[in-house]
Formats: sequence, structure tokens, C-alpha cells
Amino acid sequence: MVRSYLPFDLVEEILYRAPTISLGNLKFTCKRWNALFKDPEFIKKNMELGVNQNSVIMFNNFKIYSLSINLNKVHNSSINFSRSLSKSEQVDIYQVFHCNGLLLCSMKEADKPKLVVVNPCTSQTRWIKPIYHMHDRYALGYEKNNNKSSYKILRFWYGSNQLEILDLKSNSWRVLDDTPPKEDLCTYGRGMSLKGNTYWISSLLSKFDILSFDFTTERFIRLPIPFQKLPLNNIALSVVRDEKLLLLHSRSYRQLMEIWVSNKIDDTEISWSKSFTLCLRGKFDNTFLNSVSFLIDEEKKVVVCCGRNGRCRKNMIYIFGKHGRCRKFDYDPNQSNSCWPFFFSYVPSLVRV
Repeated sequence: MVRSYLPFDLVEEILYRAPTISLGNLKFTCKRWNALFKDPEFIKKNMELGVNQNSVIMFNNFKIYSLSINLNKVHNSSINFSRSLSKSEQVDIYQVFHCNGLLLCSMKEADKPKLVVVNPCTSQTRWIKPIYHMHDRYALGYEKNNNKSSYKILRFWYGSNQLEILDLKSNSWRVLDDTPPKEDLCTYGRGMSLKGNTYWISSLLSKFDILSFDFTTERFIRLPIPFQKLPLNNIALSVVRDEKLLLLHSRSYRQLMEIWVSNKIDDTEISWSKSFTLCLRGKFDNTFLNSVSFLIDEEKKVVVCCGRNGRCRKNMIYIFGKHGRCRKFDYDPNQSNSCWPFFFSYVPSLVRV
């Protein structure tokens, strides 16, 4: 039993600001703290006030890894892999979707497809039933209602406009009433979660824009991008924590890479501003920018890209900096037949599933 001579409201104020990953290890300190860490109001305040450092999670060769990237200087940068986050090396993971500290994983174990929601910070898991085909596409988001969050899973697949949605509170699938034409679901790249909604790059009638799904209204919304008439493989989407969307635009013929940041997003519009532009100077195979994932350091004006080099069929990580500086990492030279790699910024949370 932990004895404290501080008023408990002061203890709460201190714990609000503690790193979330540390709180996950303190839940067994006492029953009162364990109950506090499950309180939705405490979880919300800790996400707002907690001193959390972003980590990077990488999906490669059907496994999930923790990744650390040192960006002090491009030419001295380094990348280190930690152990696989998968509990069993016999399990192949086919899809990973990140939302608010939770991971939605589609996997195959003993020839049976499965779907699970995991919180890596608290080690809590939630198995989802029933599960359909392992190549179905999924997105995880949440409904914002009265300052409470209700998590949902969206399921859809290519060639059909039938969508299904599952509310984790009820654990039952239902067909979505308002569905767009299947041509509208022609999404490019992976979906990105921002403040409970999911965003994709979309192409419709040679026009590119952002397709968003609002988990509160359960409706799709189209939002503009700040440029048009581009080769599709020159666009990628990412997020900064859970605050802003990022848009990467590479103009290969001019050897330039532009990074755009969203300023405001609402139900009908999105505004963008250009953050910075980098000169690439032909130091990579252009096919690498086909559906890459990327992270940025806006202050240092550095872009880190993860993807597949189409020419040599190797999984690569490139670090691009100012003045044409570039460093590449051939981290997986023997996995030419592995799944397409990607990574994303991960901020720990105490969100319960």
C-alpha cells in the first residue's frame, strides 16, 4: 500500500503531467491509482498535459517493430530497431491501423483470419468477432459525443460500396446506411486517423482530394488538396501527433519535395500552408515515392520516408534534409517478397478497449 501525505487532488495534478508510458507501469501501485488511470476524464487530461515523446512504430515483413530515429544531422543520422512487438512470431499481421494510441491489427494465425485492437502502452487487447476475409480494409476511429469517445471500426473492400461498421460497445457489425458509389472509395495509400476521423488520398475522375470518414455522423466527406493534375505516386499523407494532417508532394521532374500542413479542418473545407521545400538532387529511385509513409521534423526541415525501392526491390528508409542532403538505409535487403513497409508516429495513451 502506498502512503501519501499529499492531498489526492494534488497527486492527480502531478499524474496528469506524467509520461503515459510510466503510468502504464504504475497501475498496480494501489487500487486508487489503478481506478484513476481508467477514468476517461483522467485519460483525456493526461493526453493533453502529459509529457510524452513520440515513438515510431514500423510494419515490415508481417511484423510490428518499435523504431528509434536520431535526426541530429542528416549525415550522422541513425536508425535502430527494437524487438518485434508481436507476441508470437508465428502470427502474420497483414494490416495495422493506428488511432489515438490504439492499434487495429488484421492477422492470420493457424490459417484463421483474426482482428484485434491492442493498446501497446497498457497491453490490453480486444478480439473482434466475427472476422471476414483477411484482405478486407479497416479503419479505427471514434465518435465524439458529450466529451466521451466511443470507438468504432469501419470495414470496406475494393470493388464494392457495401460498408459495415462495428461499435466496440456493442461488439456487433451492422451495414452502413449511407454509402457512396464504389468509385468514390478509390483510395490511394493508407488511411490516417486524426481526432477520431480517418483521411485518405482519393482519386475520382482524375481529380485528387482527401476522402474523410466522420465516425460521429458516419458519413464520407471530400476535402480539397492545394494542388491538382499530379502523378498519383507523388502524393502521400501523414499526421503530426493528433493535431494536423501532413501532405507530401514530390515533383520528380523538378527534383523537389514539398511538405504541406493543414491549418483548419471542418465538415466542408480544409486549409493548407506550405511548411518547407527540399531539393532532392536525384539521389534516389523515383519509384520509391510510390505510396511511401513519412515523418517530418518541421524545425530541422527533415523528412524521413519509408517504402520500397522499385528498381532494386528493397525496403528502404531515406532521410532528406536541407541543401540536398540525403542518407539512405537498406535495412531489409533479403526481404524482396515481404509486404510493403510503412511506419507512423505513435503517442502512448491509456485509452481502454
